[in-house]
Amino acid sequence: MYKEFFRLTEAPFSIAPDPRFLFMSERHREALAHLMYALESDGGIVLLTGEVGTGKTTVSRCLLDLLPDHCDVALILNPRLSAPEMLATVCDEFHLIYPPGNASIKVFTDALNTFLLSANAQGRKALLIIDEAQNLAPEVLEQVRLLTNLETNTRKLLRIILIGQPELQELLGRPDLRQVEQRVTARYHLAHLTKAETIAYVWHRLHVSGAQGVLIPEKLFGPLFRATGGVPRLINVVCDRALLGAYVQGKQQVDARTMRHAIGEAMGSHRKRRPWGIGLAIGAAIGLAIGLAAAIVPRGSVPGHGDHAGTQARAVVPAPMPVIKVDKAAPRPQAPAPLDQAMAWPAAVPPAQAETLAYRALVALHGGRYVPVGDLPPCRQVERYGLRCVSGKGGLDPLRNKFDLPAILQWTAGDRSYPVTLVRIEGDLAMLEVGGETRRVAVADLDRNWSGEFVALWRPPPGYAEEIGSTTRGPSVAWLRDALASAQGRPAEVGADLAQRVREFQSREGITQDGLAGPITLIRLTRRIEPNGVRLVHDGGGG
Repeated sequence: MYKEFFRLTEAPFSIAPDPRFLFMSERHREALAHLMYALESDGGIVLLTGEVGTGKTTVSRCLLDLLPDHCDVALILNPRLSAPEMLATVCDEFHLIYPPGNASIKVFTDALNTFLLSANAQGRKALLIIDEAQNLAPEVLEQVRLLTNLETNTRKLLRIILIGQPELQELLGRPDLRQVEQRVTARYHLAHLTKAETIAYVWHRLHVSGAQGVLIPEKLFGPLFRATGGVPRLINVVCDRALLGAYVQGKQQVDARTMRHAIGEAMGSHRKRRPWGIGLAIGAAIGLAIGLAAAIVPRGSVPGHGDHAGTQARAVVPAPMPVIKVDKAAPRPQAPAPLDQAMAWPAAVPPAQAETLAYRALVALHGGRYVPVGDLPPCRQVERYGLRCVSGKGGLDPLRNKFDLPAILQWTAGDRSYPVTLVRIEGDLAMLEVGGETRRVAVADLDRNWSGEFVALWRPPPGYAEEIGSTTRGPSVAWLRDALASAQGRPAEVGADLAQRVREFQSREGITQDGLAGPITLIRLTRRIEPNGVRLVHDGGGG
């Protein structure tokens, strides 16, 4: 009802599992990584559990959007089935043919085995996803386990993901299901959002819906978080009611009283006041009249809150930054190959794949699996993984000393130019990915023969839009305050001169002292508080 009133392109707080609205908190990103592991592993069962409304189904829909073309998927949404019915549904999902009316488990299993062997021979992967898996009967779970026995001498043929509520863990803990439990190769429990993530989550959904102003002020997030406990579905319900209430009252943003009413109605509070449902019904009728009038009378501009408010609504980057463990046990690089040979593009790899392969190698270092969707440029594509691009030039010195991040280099060989990924530097050797192949070259040779321009990826704090300054509001400021406290060994002080704290950190790091936390400052700050994070230079390297 209120989309036109707030000039939104779509409803921001629908409870439908639309992947476009997925807010990548640290927990949601880890959940998605576990599901992607199911695709990359050689079999077994991957488990994703979480309380009602935490976003499990939305994460699974995001997974479906990221799956490559060579993956066949069977998705089961209603698992209240008998064992034969379950197998029949899996066969239907894979478009397999079996005798009409068949109830023989052997017939279904033989059809699946034939299909999986054929898919494996063609280099295809098969994935079975069962949602609401806490509703599986024990005998059906046992049949799911038996599907993991379909294999060749070297790998399992079917990858299985079970998604369900915490009761699924209890179910698998039964003694008679211990064999199923032993087939679980990875598991993750999706927890609720924190308060900072709740703020970023709401602003993210409003941003995706085209909001141009601050429709829900930050001061209202305390009551919202306390009432919902950080459960995304409950947050959606309350915020939807709050926006509807503001619309009914003709207000351009939610106020404290409207938020209290929304919480009371959505959370079932029994307060002694007129039921708001009556007011909403009246409001719906008023809304219809407003809508009809809007078709005749031009709308005035929606009052905003200045340029900064628009910036807040425009760009919410998901989640606090996780510590990505780097492979410290990686062997020391072997002797480098001659430069021309090491940097030559692989003859068997189409040049059109160069950009995708370069970004795939770079995103993988940050814990993601890069699968481009649509025609967006790569630096927009990587935002789905909570990453941002940062570019520079000047050769290896600034890349090592200022950023210390793996990067994509544009390499020129004769009349050809293509991107390669600089993965790590160790001592006087550099390891690169060229067209999906690992190459090693001498650092000195690389530096002399490369133009010096690069693109690296970094992970910004939650709510980050652009430089964090004295007028910035939102979760990015809270993150910056806590990160500086950790890096400087001094307690965070709300109300203290944050710009001065930033300048002190910049002075210590030898970078421009402007008091603004932009990409370079945030990258260096992250390096201080997360020493085990993604980095370019490893033991023995310069920089």
